[in-house]
Amino acid sequence: MSKQVIKTKNRTNKKRLLLYIILSLGAIMIFIAPLVHIYFPKKNPDIEDYRADLQVSVIDLGNEITSIRSEYDQGLITANEYFNKYDNLIIDKEKAESENRSLLNDKVDSERVFGWKTIRIFLVGFGIRLPYLLFSIIISLLIARIRTRDINLSRTFFFLQTSCYSIATYELVWVFWDSQDYPIDTYRVAIIAMCVLVGFLCTYAFRYYESNVYKIIKLKGSFMNFIVEIRNKHYKPMLRKAMIQGLYDEVYQEEIKEETKEFDNRLRDKAEELIN
Repeated sequence: MSKQVIKTKNRTNKKRLLLYIILSLGAIMIFIAPLVHIYFPKKNPDIEDYRADLQVSVIDLGNEITSIRSEYDQGLITANEYFNKYDNLIIDKEKAESENRSLLNDKVDSERVFGWKTIRIFLVGFGIRLPYLLFSIIISLLIARIRTRDINLSRTFFFLQTSCYSIATYELVWVFWDSQDYPIDTYRVAIIAMCVLVGFLCTYAFRYYESNVYKIIKLKGSFMNFIVEIRNKHYKPMLRKAMIQGLYDEVYQEEIKEETKEFDNRLRDKAEELIN
């Protein structure tokens, strides 16, 4: 086995190994992505601590309300004093609760992860959508293996791939999109249009790469056939004539010249085919 053949075989094995690694990583990601969120807390600890701090003032007001009720029941304060204090405390408590809600919402917004309240919720949203893209790539790889010549089937596969990449892109963009400067319908239409375009470009790029790979494979087969043709149709007959009749026979010299010329023309045609 020649060094070139060994080198080509090693290169092929490396590409095959790389493909196996990529597919294996894809399988692992498909399995792990929807489940990785379980290792993160359901609630943001910083938010919960802040909520507890805000709740102190409300709890204190609630304790005061309970305290004046006890004083009233014990006859330590009059009914008029009780109702005045009670009304003021209720107003203060409602005001504190309202302020706390506003402060808590601001804190939640400041702690958001791409618009999601917690990292766990973000990972849930991202994890269940990432497989869309991975499945789209797998579908493209499977379609690449079919290599159909049916133009209608090929167009159907193109539409299928474009749809897969479009919805995968839409879902992933939606996960990371937290801006809300325009009405939600405006964002949806814009994102869908962009995702369809991205899906079309991804499918076309994959088809272009697939087409080039197929051409290279076909070209390799054609070249190997050409090598066999040279060996059987040109070299062997010329060598046989040289061995049987001798190179000094003028008749066979002319025949060898004609065959050599035919071989040169064939070699030139094949070279032009490979270059083009």
